[in-house]
Amino acid sequence: MLDENEWNAYRQRIESLLVEQIETLGEDLLDFTGPADLEARLARR
Repeated sequence: MLDENEWNAYRQRIESLLVEQIETLGEDLLDFTGPADLEARLARR
């Protein structure tokens, strides 16, 4: 489980995305199995 600092870091990274990137991320979320998937997806940004 992520702690508050980790959640805040993810939130900040997501908030910096463009609308098109957020839409794609929303579609990708359906295939995620854990936080590592989100980390990998944000790294590809």
